[in-house]
Amino acid sequence: MLSDTLQELVKNITNKTNYLSVKESSLPYYVNSFLSMESSKRESNNITEYVSYTINVNRLPSLYKEPLKELIKRFEFSPLSFYSLNFSFKTGFFYNCTPKKQNDEYAMFHWLRCRGYKNINALELKWSFLTEESRTSEYLRVYKYAQKEVVKELKEMKPLIDQFNKNTSSLLRDLYNFEKNMLI
Repeated sequence: MLSDTLQELVKNITNKTNYLSVKESSLPYYVNSFLSMESSKRESNNITEYVSYTINVNRLPSLYKEPLKELIKRFEFSPLSFYSLNFSFKTGFFYNCTPKKQNDEYAMFHWLRCRGYKNINALELKWSFLTEESRTSEYLRVYKYAQKEVVKELKEMKPLIDQFNKNTSSLLRDLYNFEKNMLI
């Protein structure tokens, strides 16, 4: 009963933010973990502080939406793909990405060249002679390079991300208090 109530509470709160969501299959895990902790050991009794949220960039306020969409666009031809953008109270904003094989390898080479990848000329020359296994190895190497480039860009966006973390935390806390009071 309490588990169902807490799951509904989290769903209501995330729906009200309009830009956060929680994976339906993960919600029971978050609630059960929260309930299994002794009250005295919890840092907070606010369930929303123990959940990891997925960010829907298209629904973000424009202050955040445009810079994040631009970030994703700048990596369109890179060897990585953003799997998800996320938020949690513990880590704040974070991202998940996966390696991506480009259909247009020349666009990827151009992206690497523009980003200052030091071995781009050698990579481009040998590319057509590589076996599939060797190409996979090279993709992983340039994927790691692209990840470092994402980190650099996020460091430049730190003031905006800090503001996002602060505002989102505050919004979730306020919504939790409001929803909790509606249940009482």
